[in-house]
Amino acid sequence: MESDPDTSETADRTQVKPAHTHLHELFVETARSIHRYIPLQRAILVVARDHYRDLIAVAGWGADQGGATRTLSLALPVENSLFAEVAGQRFGFTDDYFGLFSGNSIERRLLIDSRTHSYVIWPLRVEASVVGLVGLSSEYPGAFTEIEAIDPERTLAPLAGEMARLRAQHYL
Repeated sequence: MESDPDTSETADRTQVKPAHTHLHELFVETARSIHRYIPLQRAILVVARDHYRDLIAVAGWGADQGGATRTLSLALPVENSLFAEVAGQRFGFTDDYFGLFSGNSIERRLLIDSRTHSYVIWPLRVEASVVGLVGLSSEYPGAFTEIEAIDPERTLAPLAGEMARLRAQHYL
């Protein structure tokens, strides 16, 4: 029996949606969890592929909008990219923001606004691979100086695991 191409295509789309929906929900849950300990302003989730030459912002969260989220699919330039630099170095980067930002203008726009005073970019690692990054910002100077108190590796491990799972299934 031959399958109808329209039906199988529809079936493929319905399989993709739940996988990405779970990642998005997990990201929102993680951002809200961190927000209970560190007053966040924004959070951004980025997928890293092809040895950090392919960075895609896939979700955003904003405390200033009542915890509203947005689903994204935005390719980030890797030229002058702080996200790519953090992914390559494989350890988190935190800084107080006083008008100068080391990354490119798109990263700046996603992570920082006129009230931002500090930010952190943390790699999502599975074994030796960086599968993505999380960027967090706050309107409070020094908000991330004690980031280790929330144990970012443990806190972000479910996100990293889900990204790795989706990548293995060729969803990311």
